[in-house]
Amino acid sequence: GRVRVWGLKRQEVLCQAMPQPDVAVRSVAVSPNGQLVVAGNNLGQVFVYRLTIDSSPQTGRIVELEPYINFDAHDGNKITRVLFSSNGLYLATCSSDRTAKLWQLSERVIPAPNGSGEEVVQAGAELVHCLVYHQRWVWDAAFSSDSGYLVTVSSDMRAALWDVSSGQVIREFKGHGKALVCVALNDATG
Repeated sequence: GRVRVWGLKRQEVLCQAMPQPDVAVRSVAVSPNGQLVVAGNNLGQVFVYRLTIDSSPQTGRIVELEPYINFDAHDGNKITRVLFSSNGLYLATCSSDRTAKLWQLSERVIPAPNGSGEEVVQAGAELVHCLVYHQRWVWDAAFSSDSGYLVTVSSDMRAALWDVSSGQVIREFKGHGKALVCVALNDATG
């Protein structure tokens, strides 16, 4: 699968990345600040790219997807959805392994591996919570507007509302007659 950035005015591909040849990308998301693009694939892997846009009179507009972080999120199980919280602090992944996971992307400064005394920035993903509740595939999720809550839906015909800080289910929604494969959350109504 490929991740492509399209230019809407000219209807052309501005740049693209192929996270892993011959493996389908099932979901993509863009961070709220527009600086990161994330893709999840059928092998449970997550690929995070920096989206850079450089404009100059000499070269014109150059758009690039720079590899930033790769990690195995769901141990070979299909990722069905990736999404960022509205505050950009969390990345959620949903999977055929019946879980959703909350991640924080981070950077830290470490000594350069060549022993030169210089420092380099190392980026990574830290698992915050593994959300275990559903009995079948978790297909989709949605964050609340304040990023404090996450709702997940599954083939098990249930939805669950999670407290992001504790990783605990605080409300269950049962009674659907078929699998739940998508969700939206409007928390403005209370």
